[in-house]
Amino acid sequence: RVEWLNSFTYFANRGLYATQGSSGKLMADASIRYGAELRSIGSACVYGNFGAVADGANTLMYLIGHNFAYIGTGKDVSNDNTLSISSQQTTELNSGTIVHTSTDQTGKFSVGDNFFVDFETGQTSIDANEVDFSGISAININNGVNQTYIDGERVDTGNIRFAVNSVETLTGPLNIDAANNNINFLKSTNVNGNIDMSGNFSIAGELINVGNEITDTVAFNTEFIRDVIPDISGRYNLGSTNKIWSKSWISQAQIADITIQDNFITTTESNADLELRANGTGNIYVPSNNVQIDNNLTVDGAATLTNTNITGTLTLTGNFNQTGNYILTEDLTVGQNLTVGAAAQFEEILIDDNIITTTSSNADLQLSASGSGNIIAPSNDVVIENDLTVIDLNANNINIQNNITSNELSASNNILVRDNFIETRNINSDFTFSASGTGKIATTSPVSISLNINVDNNMSFIGNLSGDDILSVTNLSAASTFNAEIFDISNQIVIQDNFITTTESNSDLDLRANGTGSTIINNVFANTNTIGTTLEDLQFSIAGNLNITSNASLQIPRGTTAQRSGTIGDIRFNTSDSVFEGSSAGIVTFGGVYSNNRRTSLVAHPINNTINITANNIAHTVINSTGIETTAVQVDDVFINNNIISPTLDIDLVVDSSITNQVDIDYLSIISNNINNLSAGSSNIIFKQTDFGKLKFAGTKGVVFPFGTTAQQ
Repeated sequence: RVEWLNSFTYFANRGLYATQGSSGKLMADASIRYGAELRSIGSACVYGNFGAVADGANTLMYLIGHNFAYIGTGKDVSNDNTLSISSQQTTELNSGTIVHTSTDQTGKFSVGDNFFVDFETGQTSIDANEVDFSGISAININNGVNQTYIDGERVDTGNIRFAVNSVETLTGPLNIDAANNNINFLKSTNVNGNIDMSGNFSIAGELINVGNEITDTVAFNTEFIRDVIPDISGRYNLGSTNKIWSKSWISQAQIADITIQDNFITTTESNADLELRANGTGNIYVPSNNVQIDNNLTVDGAATLTNTNITGTLTLTGNFNQTGNYILTEDLTVGQNLTVGAAAQFEEILIDDNIITTTSSNADLQLSASGSGNIIAPSNDVVIENDLTVIDLNANNINIQNNITSNELSASNNILVRDNFIETRNINSDFTFSASGTGKIATTSPVSISLNINVDNNMSFIGNLSGDDILSVTNLSAASTFNAEIFDISNQIVIQDNFITTTESNSDLDLRANGTGSTIINNVFANTNTIGTTLEDLQFSIAGNLNITSNASLQIPRGTTAQRSGTIGDIRFNTSDSVFEGSSAGIVTFGGVYSNNRRTSLVAHPINNTINITANNIAHTVINSTGIETTAVQVDDVFINNNIISPTLDIDLVVDSSITNQVDIDYLSIISNNINNLSAGSSNIIFKQTDFGKLKFAGTKGVVFPFGTTAQQ
């Protein structure tokens, strides 16, 4: 048996070596003991091939606080970690046993071969396949205030329970708080219970299902501030034949190509008719109110009209039978010939032979063609010496000396100037504004555009621009305000009302900040794979369970002792001491019983069924199945330290056996006032002093030496 204290080996083939041996040691009972036992405290093996080697069933090494530095590098002193062979730090051959707590050159802490603490990553690992927990049904750790309970089914610590793949609270809510205010859910998260939130709830992706049964209901006790849009147009219904909505209050209804708003119904497609159809042989019936039609009305069947006032053009297809007087206050269109046998009087106009005159004194003669027809002078020039007022005038060249006043002005049969707008007359033809050379098209007042406008180059404006339809621009720069009902960017993103959406089916809406910036919604920001807040903590408030589904691990906050917040309820990994800790009234350390500053502890060894006791950072006691191993013990007035037993006071040390009156010390037996030698072969009893010390027999009498004959010698 060897005690190896604060010692070091360098460049050794085997730094520490215990062997079974072949000769053994003869014991008092005539048996022969083989093997070796070595106890090393605070020692190191540096460089070399193998650290500690135990060879044989009766070899045992206890290595406490041992350092294996660069084992496997031989005589290389470059301190290259890649040359080290960690598997050669301890070698157990032929059932040899090595029990150790050790560190390597990187600071990696190991308790045997099954428990490791990596100082670089802060991770602690236990090889559960090698650790025998069969004799332990549960572990209960209590520091007098808080309690942690561990058994084969669950871990209870404080108000939190870990069981199977669930984390739950025993009472009250489960609060997940991060030291850096960031809590990452790296996989899909399923919530089986209810979710009650006091703040806002935002979903960046798709909300796939709300309820999984037809009997499930969704109750909204708040107002909507977003549009409700189906993912596929025309697939879903609002209500059904047996479940009908009672009433709806809407400002505008868009049904296919028909818009219902305020007190009018209109079509949305350009130049499309609005058709009113009765079912079967039914009629379109207006029972009591007057009907006013401001646009054209086309009736395919027969129409019976009573007291009808028509302002505009009446077009009849078929026979027209007139009974009684016919009074027409507006235009009359005749599809075929009209033959009048005498002069015809039309209000103030008289047609007689080839003369058309007005009948009222000084009244103007007004010539008006029907519809888009023209008043044509086919071959001769027309000279008008007085004022000429016309509705429509077509001419190749017009020379005007003074002003021209017109309701409409048409050029090249395509451009029409009327009231306060300019338009093209040909169907689907573009209207092009083009300035000469490098000139610009400038306006001094705000511009309102009601149809499509395409700008091939850049477009900029200083005042307000209002677009009621579609504005297509390569680049748009505005120094003031741009108002549009719908804003379409690259045919992929639409900005309308108070929402932004993509137009391509199932395409994501990607919100990106420029450079290293973040996308911020209220006080919550997203940046790469991080979700955080700009002001306070990121809170997950739930009434049920919070399930984190992953086959990896849950990274909890970690940091040094100086970085500890000390907030009650904190759970973190302390990288300074390589332990898991929590905060309550003080600091609670998991994995043993610790003082608040962790300088004093009682920790169960993970593999050898021992209990290690440390006081004020000094490891001094180990409790195992055979007894207690400690550096020093004081029992009443007796103090045991190393190989010395002494009283604490200036009194005698009494060794007493009250039953047999015999005390055995190694091969010596003390009975009453006799000292007997128990070793085989009747060996001598040797009294030996240390160095230059004296061998003293106290008392005032004398010393009786053995006596006898030479034969008895």
